[in-house]
Amino acid sequence: MSMTFAALDSFPVSAWRNGAGKTREIAISPADRYGVAGAVWRISLASITQDCAFSFFPGFARSLALACDGRLTLTGLATGPQVLQNSGDIVHFSGEDAVFAGCHGTPVQAFNLMAAPTFGAEMHCHAQSADMPGGHMAFLLPVHGTWRLEGYEQALTPGMIAMGPTGRQPLRAMRRAGHAGRLVAVLLPSLS
Repeated sequence: MSMTFAALDSFPVSAWRNGAGKTREIAISPADRYGVAGAVWRISLASITQDCAFSFFPGFARSLALACDGRLTLTGLATGPQVLQNSGDIVHFSGEDAVFAGCHGTPVQAFNLMAAPTFGAEMHCHAQSADMPGGHMAFLLPVHGTWRLEGYEQALTPGMIAMGPTGRQPLRAMRRAGHAGRLVAVLLPSLS
């Protein structure tokens, strides 16, 4: 298997469980679709068009990255309020937190990872070239700038996602020389 490149708008849009927003589900572990009967992880891109409460996902650890220009304030986190104001800013919190999101009158997008706390899923932001470790499943979302993956001709630009196994060796993501960039990476333990 190899990395697959896809346009974000190719993923279907669905309403949040609480009806307060919309999301594009990128991938989910093969189990019940809402984490009730054994789902281990879920990756999605949310469109937040107004101030709203997040859905509860008890039993999950959540990571959220601001995926566009704008500002997002999250309150109700066990760690206290957090303000994401740069694309690629990340916050980690519990799916049991009663989170309220304020988008300050400007719609924003958020890249989301929900996973069982013991699963070993990670979300990071890279501004320079980065090596994704071998033996993982990767979901790479460029939020600023043009990126290339070593061994692939396809450029990776905002509005796209690359996903698939990293292979046995590390997978290098390189930002285009002379340009600023930010790439959000979700890494899951090998799914094989």
